[in-house]
Amino acid sequence: MSALGLSVGGVPAFVSLAGPQPASDRPPLVLLHGAGGDHTAWFQVSRALAADGTTVLAPDLPGNGRSAGRMPASIPALADWLWQALDAAGASRVVLAGHSLGSLLALEAAGRAPDRVAGLALLATALPMAVSPDLLATAQADPPAAGALMTRWAHGDGIRTGGSLVPGLWTTVLDYTVIAATRDGALHAALQACADYPEGDGLAAAARISAPALLLLGAEDKMTPPRAARKLAAALPQAETVTIADCGHMMMVEQPAAVRRGLRDLLARAAAPA
Repeated sequence: MSALGLSVGGVPAFVSLAGPQPASDRPPLVLLHGAGGDHTAWFQVSRALAADGTTVLAPDLPGNGRSAGRMPASIPALADWLWQALDAAGASRVVLAGHSLGSLLALEAAGRAPDRVAGLALLATALPMAVSPDLLATAQADPPAAGALMTRWAHGDGIRTGGSLVPGLWTTVLDYTVIAATRDGALHAALQACADYPEGDGLAAAARISAPALLLLGAEDKMTPPRAARKLAAALPQAETVTIADCGHMMMVEQPAAVRRGLRDLLARAAAPA
């Protein structure tokens, strides 16, 4: 894996690159992490898809991972940032895949520029995406404590009792470490952006998207339960919904093989002639 060192509005932005360099005739897959995350959330997914010959771009959102700047305070502002980053990367047409916060970002970005989106995957999504006021307050006052709460709720029972598919990987501690490392209020801003994104805006964006779409939901997800995505699934004209058994909110690390299968299927649908 390598990286693209980009600038968005004069502020450094980090984008992980796996697979071939971006090419104009092949839309890259763009993986968008959730609140408190960074590109490493996708490491089990991106490498396998890159091995198939897919160009995979995984940006760190502002204030997260290796990207500088402050996390935008709204989903629309974050969508503006994303398209500027993709322009800087030379990615004119893409397949967008987002997890949790990243799913709302992918949805809003696709609704703003549907002609630039060949496919859309929404992982662990919900509309509206409710966030507990207590979690919001904790994220503002004590981000590491908020990270501990999120880590406790974000994983299914199996992964919290040593069920990681990667030997030696203590998944919950890895996720907590990444969340706790956010800076400059990025965790609180991300959670607030989720809570503030109107259901009507999301449904309007969905109605403008004609590209193949996939909703990947975790059967044991306590943060974005599958029932919370039903209206969104119905609003996307070409949506398929897959619910992953024995899986909580952090599906990329809990059930990476199922996520890879879903994304491979979406990439095939996106590449099929219209």
